[in-house]
Amino acid sequence: MNYFTKNDTLSHICKKQHFFNKKGMSFGVLGLIALLAISGVFVGCEEEATEDDSGGFAFELINGNTEYSISLGKAKASGEIKLPASYKKLPVTAISDNAFVSCVNMTGITIPDKVTKIGDNAFHECTSLVKVTFTGTIPANNFSSSSFPGDLRAKYLIEGIRTYSRSSGSSTTWIGTVPGIPTGLTAAAMSFNSITVSWSSVTGATGYVIYRSTSEAGTFTEVGTSAAVSYTNTGLIPSTTYYYKVAASNSGGVGGQSNAVNVTTLPLITIDTQPAATTNVYTGNISGSLSVSASVTGCATLSYQWYSNTTASNSGGTVINGATSSSYAIPTTLTAGTYYYFAEVRATGGAVSVRSNVTTVNVTVPVITINTQPAATTNVIQGNISGSLSVSASVMGGATLSYQWYSNTTASNSGGTVINGATGSSYTIPTTLTAGTNYYFVEVRATGGAVSVRSNVTTVRVMPPIEMVRIQSGTFTMGSPTSEANRESNETQHQVTISKSFYMGKYEVTQEQYQAVTGGNPSGFSSSPASGEIQGRRPVERVTWYDAVEFCNKLSAMEGLTSAYTITNRTPTTGYPITSATVTVNWNVNGYRLPTEAEWEYACRAGTTTAYNTGDTISDNTGWYDSNSNNRTHEVGLKPPNAWGLYDMHGNVYEWCWDWYGTYASGAQTDPTGAASGSYRVLRGGSWYYFGQYLRSAYRYGNIPYFRYYSFGFRFLRP
Repeated sequence: MNYFTKNDTLSHICKKQHFFNKKGMSFGVLGLIALLAISGVFVGCEEEATEDDSGGFAFELINGNTEYSISLGKAKASGEIKLPASYKKLPVTAISDNAFVSCVNMTGITIPDKVTKIGDNAFHECTSLVKVTFTGTIPANNFSSSSFPGDLRAKYLIEGIRTYSRSSGSSTTWIGTVPGIPTGLTAAAMSFNSITVSWSSVTGATGYVIYRSTSEAGTFTEVGTSAAVSYTNTGLIPSTTYYYKVAASNSGGVGGQSNAVNVTTLPLITIDTQPAATTNVYTGNISGSLSVSASVTGCATLSYQWYSNTTASNSGGTVINGATSSSYAIPTTLTAGTYYYFAEVRATGGAVSVRSNVTTVNVTVPVITINTQPAATTNVIQGNISGSLSVSASVMGGATLSYQWYSNTTASNSGGTVINGATGSSYTIPTTLTAGTNYYFVEVRATGGAVSVRSNVTTVRVMPPIEMVRIQSGTFTMGSPTSEANRESNETQHQVTISKSFYMGKYEVTQEQYQAVTGGNPSGFSSSPASGEIQGRRPVERVTWYDAVEFCNKLSAMEGLTSAYTITNRTPTTGYPITSATVTVNWNVNGYRLPTEAEWEYACRAGTTTAYNTGDTISDNTGWYDSNSNNRTHEVGLKPPNAWGLYDMHGNVYEWCWDWYGTYASGAQTDPTGAASGSYRVLRGGSWYYFGQYLRSAYRYGNIPYFRYYSFGFRFLRP
C-alpha cells in the first residue's frame, strides 16, 4: 500500500518523491508512515485528490500543454472505473507513473481510446484488478513492463488482447478475452424502413452488438446482435438518417465500439388514390383518363410512368412512351377489347418506386337501341299526302347518333337507296308520291359511323285519290211499285226525305284503296284480272260489315277527320277479319261512314223511279251480274255511271249499308237509319254472282255482320 499526506500533491507523491521505485517501496516511506500515523492523517488511493480533480482524477499538462496525463487515480477507487477521455476540452493521452499504485479495491478499469502511453508502475500492487479494457488501439509499444501486475502484464504482452480477465487476485486462470473493434463498417438503405449494416470480421469474436443513434453526437443504444458480419435493422422511419456502431463480443464480454457510419432510409411512397378499378368506354367515342395520386416522405420529388399489360397484373408490362404524369388519357384509337394499365410512381432518381393497382379498360362497341320503330304502315291519299316517318334511338356510352333514311323497292331493310338530305330522326313523306306501295327504313349510326343499326321497314301506302260525288239532299219514293217485275214484298213504297247533302264514293272501294288503308287485302279475287283490267282497281270483297266500319274510321284518321264510329269489344283485338264488336255511330261528325239504306237507294236511283237507274231492265252493258261477269269481279268504273255520276251501283259486288235489316216503317220518313236492332245488316246493289233481278234499285238483302263472301264489298260517304 502507498500512503500519502493530504498536503502532498499527487503528482509529487507519484513522481518526484519516488515513494515507489521500479523495485518496490523506498526506505523513506516507512518514516512517512509513522509520521502520518502519529498525526492521525492516513492518505492512500482511497483519499480524494487535492489538485484540480475532475471526477476524482488529477491531471497534468503534457506535450506543450496540448494534452493531459492522468497523474493520480481516483480517490477511494473501488470496483470497476472508467477513465475520462478528455479534460478541459483537451484529450487525455497518457497515464502517469504510479498513477494507481496499490489501489487494492479496484477490480476493473476502462482506458479511453486516445491513451497511447501508460507509465511505470501505473497499476502496481492493484491486487484486486481482474479486468482491463481498452476502447481504442492497444498502446503496445508505449508501456512499461511494470505497468500492470505480473500476470496481467504477461497476458497482455503475449496476446495483445484488449480486455484481460482473471478469476481473482494474482491467479493465472483466465476466464475469457474480449475481441477487437470492428472495422470496414458500411451501411445501406434497403427500403423505406430497413437498413443493413456490414463490417469486417474480428478475430476471436463470436458475435457482434449493434448500436444506433439518430445523430453522431447522440447516445448510441443497442438495437440488436448478430452472429454474422451484417445486420438488418427494420421498423425504421422513412427518409430518416441513422448512425450505427458495432462492437465485437465473445465469452469474455463486449469489446469497444467502432467508428460510426450513417445512412438515410429510402423515401416511402404512398399511393393515396388508386386508379379506378374498371373504366368502360365505347369505340368511336372514347374519352376520359386514368389517374393516380401519391405522396412521399422527406423532400423527394415524385415522377410517374404508365405501363400497359396483356394481363390483369402490375408485374412486367410495357412502357407507354410519353405517359409520365399522374394521369393518362385513354387512347381514342382503341378497338373493342379489354386493356390493362398501371402506373409506376418513382421518388427522385427512380431508386425507390411503387406500382399502382391494375386498372381495367373495357372497350365495347356501342349498342344502338331503337326504342321506337317507325310505324309499320302509313296510309296516305294521293293528292292529300301529309305526315312523316320517325324513329327514336339511344346508344350506350354517350356517343352521338346520326341518321340516314333509305327507300326500297321491297319490304326489306337490306340494300336500299339513300335519300339525299334525309338525315334526321324523322322523314317527311313526299307529297308527290303517286298511288302505290312504298318502303322506307332508317339507318341509325353512332359517332363516326363505325357502328350502325337499321330500323324495321315502314310501308307507306298511297291510295289513289278518293273521288267523291256530291249528292244533293232531296225527297224520293223508296221501295218498288207493286207492278215492278220481280218485286218482293219487303219493298213497300214510302216517301223518304234526305235532309242533308253528302258526298258518296264515285266507285266501290277498290282493293288498292283497302290495302292502302288497312294494310291487307282479304279479297278472293286478288289476282288474274280480266284482260286489260287493273288488279288493284277491282273492288275489295270478303270483308265483314265490321271490317267496312273500321275502314271508314281509318280513312277518316288519314284525312284528319272525326271518326263517325266508336268501336269497342273488338274481336279479335287486332287484325282481320273482325267477327264481333260493339259499334255506335255519331251522325253529326265529318268522318267517313257507310250509307244508310235510304241514302244508298236515293243515290242509286239518281232521280229515277224505274227498276234500274238505266230503265226497267238491266243489260250486259249497264251492270256486272251472272250473265256477263264470267264468275269474277271486274275493275270498277267500266260500266256507265248513273245520272249523278256514280259507278257500279248495279252489280259487281254487294255493298254493306249501316242499317239492321227490318221491315220499313209506314208513312213518310226523314233520314231513316233502319231498325233499332236485328241479326242482319243490309246489303244493296246485287253482284257478279247473282241474277239481274237482284240488281234492281229497290232490292233488299241482308246477312250476318261477321259474314264475308266473294261478292260482299262496300262504298262510303261523308257529309
